[in-house]
Amino acid sequence: MTSSKRLFFLLIFALCDVAAYSVGNPLHRVRIDSGWQFALTDRNPMLFDVDFCDVTLPHDWSVEQKGDVGPFFRDGDYQVGFMKGGTAWYRKVLHIDRSQAGTPFIYFEGVYNQATVFLDGREVAKNHYGYHGFRVDLSVLRSESEGYPSETELLVKVENKEPNSRWYSGSGIYRHVWLEYQNEGFINPRDVFIKTESATESKAVVSFWVKGVRQFSRVIRNPKLWSPETPYLYTMRVGGNEFRYGIRTVELSPVHGLLLNGVPVLLKGGCLHHDLGLLGSASLDKAEDRRLQILKEQGYNAVRCSHNLQSEHFMQACDSIGLMVIDECFDQWYVAKNTNDYHNCFPDFYRQDLTDMILRDRNHPSVIMWSLGNEIPGRHSEKAQRAADQMRRIVRSLDDTRPVTAALCGWDNGPMDWKDDAPKAWRSLDVVGYNYLWQNYEADHDSFPELYMVATETYPKEAAMNWRMVERHPYVLGEFVWTASDYLGEAGIGHSLMLREGEDNPFFMNWPYFNGWCGDIDLIGQKKPQSYYRDVVWDRQPIAIAVEEAIPDGAKNIVSGWGWPIEHNWWGYMPSDSAGLKRTVKVYSKAQKVRLYLNKKVIGTQSVDSNYTARFQVAYEPGELRAVTYDGRKEGSSSSLHSFSEPSSLRVICDRTRLRADGQDLAFVTVELVDHEGNLVPLSDRKVTVATSARIKSQVISGNASPNDMESFRSTAPKFFEGRILTIIRTSDSPENFTVTFSAGTLVSQTLAFVVR
Repeated sequence: MTSSKRLFFLLIFALCDVAAYSVGNPLHRVRIDSGWQFALTDRNPMLFDVDFCDVTLPHDWSVEQKGDVGPFFRDGDYQVGFMKGGTAWYRKVLHIDRSQAGTPFIYFEGVYNQATVFLDGREVAKNHYGYHGFRVDLSVLRSESEGYPSETELLVKVENKEPNSRWYSGSGIYRHVWLEYQNEGFINPRDVFIKTESATESKAVVSFWVKGVRQFSRVIRNPKLWSPETPYLYTMRVGGNEFRYGIRTVELSPVHGLLLNGVPVLLKGGCLHHDLGLLGSASLDKAEDRRLQILKEQGYNAVRCSHNLQSEHFMQACDSIGLMVIDECFDQWYVAKNTNDYHNCFPDFYRQDLTDMILRDRNHPSVIMWSLGNEIPGRHSEKAQRAADQMRRIVRSLDDTRPVTAALCGWDNGPMDWKDDAPKAWRSLDVVGYNYLWQNYEADHDSFPELYMVATETYPKEAAMNWRMVERHPYVLGEFVWTASDYLGEAGIGHSLMLREGEDNPFFMNWPYFNGWCGDIDLIGQKKPQSYYRDVVWDRQPIAIAVEEAIPDGAKNIVSGWGWPIEHNWWGYMPSDSAGLKRTVKVYSKAQKVRLYLNKKVIGTQSVDSNYTARFQVAYEPGELRAVTYDGRKEGSSSSLHSFSEPSSLRVICDRTRLRADGQDLAFVTVELVDHEGNLVPLSDRKVTVATSARIKSQVISGNASPNDMESFRSTAPKFFEGRILTIIRTSDSPENFTVTFSAGTLVSQTLAFVVR
């Protein structure tokens, strides 16, 4: 039986069960993240003696370097958080299983930035784009007489030539690596397309297309439709590969906006860079899961990949937990934003790189739009328009089920005339992405009634204005705040400063800032003040309270475009306060009025303004600050803040203490400073000593959420910031049980015991 006929019967069998069966085993795949050696040097180890150290992938060397403070260098670049790239080598003795039939390949999910691969000293592959995966064919090792060698030396040279990024990229083999054996009947996963043709609650039509074979359709009765609320996934196996897919449709309606399975949905989204805080860019699955789960719990139903592909596990996690995705390729086209960035590669490689993105991700139900780029300089030029038209044709040839978008802003390699220039960039798009331009929605719609829009980036301070546009106009599909969570690099772009007249307000912040500080969620996974406000704007909570920090005489709180006023979601006496000083208390609500109590005594009743905010002046007094909604006759929902006293103990919150000895498993431990009643004490900057009995000490890293406390980043003695630190524990390959102890001065130490199997 030919492989094509065999696959035909395989698919028919699979379709009958809407599940998965395979004939034989045409693909054997094993992850090879362990057993690597690493050297940060530009000396070629094939020519010179080089000192290597042991590492487990995924690995980011930039976040592990020894700089002036932690991994930070004073002569570094604020764009990448004062961390550095360079040139490094990875080495591994690769064991090829000669009992496996077929051709062996190595698949790298991502190497930042340029990679050159050598086998036994012979150069066999290069890769130019740090966000895309690539395969290396090992058939060059095979001899006619002896077949494949049982082992071979694999060397990977990685170059991160700066400047090449506008944010922290990380450096190295920062995603997973696989050894694959492709036997007869193997089907490349990127040659399979599972497409929902139509779907209702009673019936769905799903097409299964395999390159080089044919397309089959199947009617599925009473399907379980994929959505953020019910992210149900089916399974199918073809050619030894397992595909998880969801049945769902995406449509645009001039009356209802974005339809998912025929139901209108508003995108409550956030932009995400790919780094994972204290882990740098090392893409560990558990960390991806935690970050996305936190966003889901905070009311997000969508994320935008900013501004390149996220990891493959990131996409799988979005499928599993129900987060819609704008999948984005490119931050540069023909014009540079940095000397060594992707503009050097775009003319020769954009067609293939865009194709790779579509083929990699088109079976993910979470992907609802393809984005061709972000804030591309020269976007309205004839040259760029031709490239955009070409990219649209590529997308349509590979997937005709999702809209095409791109993020535009109010500049284009300098000032631009939005009215005249922006429409030139719209012609290749189904949905126009607007960055910080909500004021243009209505006028643009009047001139171009067929236009669909989405706020691909928004300022936190303009949350109410943006969301009103989304609620009011079906042609505005939703918003993506910049950003959903804090990230490394673009140092201090979200700053908020107390400045006096004549003092400069910078665009970015200099040393020691290393964190963008513009996220709703901070670097260790905790809510920041603007996220409580967004809860109200997105109707997740009816009311919330925030307390502004006192402004020194003669100063003003100057907030950057991406920043938030200096306020706190706790009620306490600041050291800078003088006796009797009144503080501004903000109450956020969509109610007509709100009432504020301090220790059951009415402070006042205020009307809420158009930004859903009421302000009260309150002198500090220990106790409970409580706000309630008020309709003029009766009180409704409430929210409270409680004062705190002196630190009394450490509260340790750990997500798991039983771990796998695979070099990949993680435990996340949040340590909080609390008073005798269990209230968080946010004002102390005392240090926490983190000690472990683990043999490999570097597997335990700690830090806080501060944007400028470099000493605490990945430290063994970080300071409390806003009352918390986070410790991340990564297992090694050894089944070694160990303890981690947290100590803070005279407070009773807390010890966790971890069991590793």
